[in-house]
Amino acid sequence: MSNILEKLTHQMTETIESGLSLALHNKNPEVEPIHMVWALLTNSGSVLNQVLNKMGVDKAAIELDVVSQAKKLPTASSVTKESIKLSQNTVRSLQSAEGVMAANGDKYLSVDAWIVANLNDAWFREIVGKYIDLMELRKNLEAM
Repeated sequence: MSNILEKLTHQMTETIESGLSLALHNKNPEVEPIHMVWALLTNSGSVLNQVLNKMGVDKAAIELDVVSQAKKLPTASSVTKESIKLSQNTVRSLQSAEGVMAANGDKYLSVDAWIVANLNDAWFREIVGKYIDLMELRKNLEAM
């Protein structure tokens, strides 16, 4: 796992850090993939935002849904930057993305590889898939 974290692009590192801040703010003891999607939606320069704009998708609805899903996650009264950790789901999502990265012959793990790797995961389909065609999202990401 630790070597995956050494292979992240700048935006992917930022996404995990923002996800961690959101989880911390939400008092969630673990950073889940949903926190990372939330972080991408709130970062206007993110690949996800760029592709949603290109597809003419209303991000506000997705963001509201993501926030309400994050609010349902377990909370703890004393979550600190030191105690918070990446959940098993997040670790798995990064490992899946590492497979996409390798298949693409990339040296670094990017946000788009992470999204493409996780498009078929239940959590992604149930939230983002409600608002957009995930195959179209994939095509747009691969074209960028």
